[in-house]
Amino acid sequence: VLFSVMISFLLFHAENLHQAFSHMAGLFGIGNLPFTSPEANYYMASFLPLLLLGILGATPLPKALYEKLSRNKKCGKILDVTEPFFLLLLLLVMTGFLVDGSFNPFLYFRF
Repeated sequence: VLFSVMISFLLFHAENLHQAFSHMAGLFGIGNLPFTSPEANYYMASFLPLLLLGILGATPLPKALYEKLSRNKKCGKILDVTEPFFLLLLLLVMTGFLVDGSFNPFLYFRF
């Protein structure tokens, strides 16, 4: 299903059929297209810390650390007070990331 969605987006995005087939050939490694581009390298370097943080957050380590700190009486009280502020800060930072990268004109406005 995802493959067919990607191909249909490619067909809608292309200016003509030749460009669409050229992009499809590039997706399958056919043609003289490079493996990466300077833009891809820039984005990988920019978002690598977030990717690593996401990988770390997807493990059971943060939950185990939170539970271990919550068992301690003193740390548990500090966590109860700081948790809402931390979540609010996280919400603001993620909203900032969404606003920063939000220029993506809707694909179907071109028709």
